[in-house]
Amino acid sequence: GSGSVVLAANQAGNANYNPAPEVTTSFNVANPAPSDQTIGAFNAISEKVYGDAPFVVTTPASSSNLPVVLSVKSGPATVSGNIVTLTGSGSVVLAANQAGNANYNSAPEVTTSFHVTKPTPTPVITSSSSANGTIGVNFSYAITSLNSPASFSANGLPSGLKLNKKTGIISGKPTRAGVFTVNLSAENNFGDGTLTLTLTVAPPPPRVAISSISPIAKIDQFFSYQIVASNSPTSFNADGLPTGLDVNTSNGLISGTPTAAGHFNVTILASNDSGAGTAVLKLKVNPPPPVISLGDDLTVAPVRSPFSYQIMASNSPTIYGAKGLPTGLKINTKTGLISGKPTKAGVFSVQLTAKNASGSGSAFLTLTVQ
Repeated sequence: GSGSVVLAANQAGNANYNPAPEVTTSFNVANPAPSDQTIGAFNAISEKVYGDAPFVVTTPASSSNLPVVLSVKSGPATVSGNIVTLTGSGSVVLAANQAGNANYNSAPEVTTSFHVTKPTPTPVITSSSSANGTIGVNFSYAITSLNSPASFSANGLPSGLKLNKKTGIISGKPTRAGVFTVNLSAENNFGDGTLTLTLTVAPPPPRVAISSISPIAKIDQFFSYQIVASNSPTSFNADGLPTGLDVNTSNGLISGTPTAAGHFNVTILASNDSGAGTAVLKLKVNPPPPVISLGDDLTVAPVRSPFSYQIMASNSPTIYGAKGLPTGLKINTKTGLISGKPTKAGVFSVQLTAKNASGSGSAFLTLTVQ
């Protein structure tokens, strides 16, 4: 050890000699000079995010093998043993120290640093909570979000649509109409943000169906025609209807009593939220059946002399007839003119007819040949 040392010399004597007086000497033993020591380097510490769990730091060893103490020299962190807990964001400096002892001087301090970033918050979806599409038409909707989402999800999409989980783009051609509740989500390491999307898929514009057989109406008779269209039309119209007919714009029923004959090209329209479909309806309105006007129903024709009689009828007859004519007379069925030279005297009851598309009218003419 170290300190002051005193040595003594003694002689105890014998029968012939008394003990000799003690002789001493002293010297000092000094402590040896302490040795220097060093601390190894820290392993690199990667960047951290505030909110990360406490983590273990490998304590660098000292050359003396004496225990090394870790401490936070600066920055938002605490250390217990070799476990570091983050208390905020910023730059953290850790220090390693060994205080030394009688044999070793204190080691030079060794430090390392790392950065703690602010946490990325949970995503917040900012895109619209409603969208509209049409069956069979390209659709696109982008899920947009704050705070750097890493992936997206969408539950409840109608058939025909799909989600790109990396970009958040919903696209495709929907195949079914309706109102769909789609649950959107954007995720990152800190959680997820959600939004309920109300997606309305409308049918395509209506298609008006026109029969290959054109409808026929008659003057002064009730007429109805139902507009038929696909894809759920919500309103109807008809342009070019003859006088007396109207369209119910809610249900598409054309009805009424037409007052004018003729051929009418009626433009039919059926609409929904996606647009309108049109078609041309060729509507024919026929006049009423002809009515024959005799005037004086007693007509005299000279025997074997030229004779003519014009059948007079209303409502545009297209064909005429006469039954019971005396020999020598005949009728022009197109014009209704009876003519010729009757060859036999007598009184004849002649049935006159006039026809059009709506029917026929008839009357009896008393023809006297004398």
